[in-house]
Amino acid sequence: MEEIRVLHTSDLHLDASFRATGVPSERARERCAAHLEAFDQAVHKAEELRAHVMVIAGDLFEDRHARPATGRHVAKQLAAWRQPVFIAPGNHDPLRPGSLYELVEWPENVTILGGAWETHTLPELGLHVHGRGFVSPEEQEPLIEGLQVSGAGMHLVVAHGSDVSSRPDRHHPYRPFTPQELDTLPVDYVALGHFHRYSQLQTQKVCAIYCGSPIPQGYNETGDHGVVLARLRPEQIDVELHALAGRRFVTCEVDVTGCETQAELLHRIERETVRHSQDFMRIRLQGSLPPDLDVDLDFLSGALAGLVHDVELKDHTVPEYDLENIASESTVRGLFVRTLLDDLERSEDAERERLRRALYFGLDAFAGRPQSR
Repeated sequence: MEEIRVLHTSDLHLDASFRATGVPSERARERCAAHLEAFDQAVHKAEELRAHVMVIAGDLFEDRHARPATGRHVAKQLAAWRQPVFIAPGNHDPLRPGSLYELVEWPENVTILGGAWETHTLPELGLHVHGRGFVSPEEQEPLIEGLQVSGAGMHLVVAHGSDVSSRPDRHHPYRPFTPQELDTLPVDYVALGHFHRYSQLQTQKVCAIYCGSPIPQGYNETGDHGVVLARLRPEQIDVELHALAGRRFVTCEVDVTGCETQAELLHRIERETVRHSQDFMRIRLQGSLPPDLDVDLDFLSGALAGLVHDVELKDHTVPEYDLENIASESTVRGLFVRTLLDDLERSEDAERERLRRALYFGLDAFAGRPQSR
């Protein structure tokens, strides 16, 4: 065969609760539906791109919350696609008693990979698929331990694991490996799951890819998302990231310096929302404002409700006090400002924001209008 086209996806976390992602609780059910729709889109993309094989590199489900109805839907979609599918369960959906991998009747074209390395040969494609899955939520042994590769043809590895040379925050180093270790394997393509951002590993011989989550799960997941199509040829491997339709999570800062009314604040913010009407937005208000202008976040959020799918406003503005002039006063207020400015000068980053808020809260109190800063 001239080329083997592999659709590579992972980390859909179907039926996740989204509690730790920053998604508002009232939107959690909507996000569950969006991730299931993303799975459907991935299958449709495999058909559209005429993929020969699909590999799912772990965390297809969120084990503690996964519902049998979701599993049946996934099985039905994959059965309709008909081409070979290999699923390597991850730490969030291990292959264990009571999991959807045991409760659901999977079609013949779907292979659920167990805890030990397995090799499945597709002679019509000239492809060997090597894979292993998690059988418990925490597995620490090295990823490639025990993997044996032999035979003519092309070799693909599918697994869930941690590149310890570039592990993101919040990701446990389960099934650790390094790019250098992957380069010792006589394989052509390594389809990885666990890290949610798309990346190509710094390997020299093997093409190793984290496909990332198909759609972002929260504000901490920036960058491009989608599914990967790997085109395997003996002389070359090409990798393409294909975006899926879906809402994005956008974080931005808006400088509102110079605004004197709530209406002016709203107008300044609206200019940033024009390109993101279908997205989740987290907007940080920056800059300086008159000391007597209270930022009414409830009013602003309500006014933006029809312009953005979901908006979260954070007030990081400061009042327009002349700190240098006030610090020169021979007053209690002047002493207060001098003390806080000295503390800020000596403080660590973790302490600086608390001191800054205390400074402006105190100045508001001196002015007779205490408010939360």
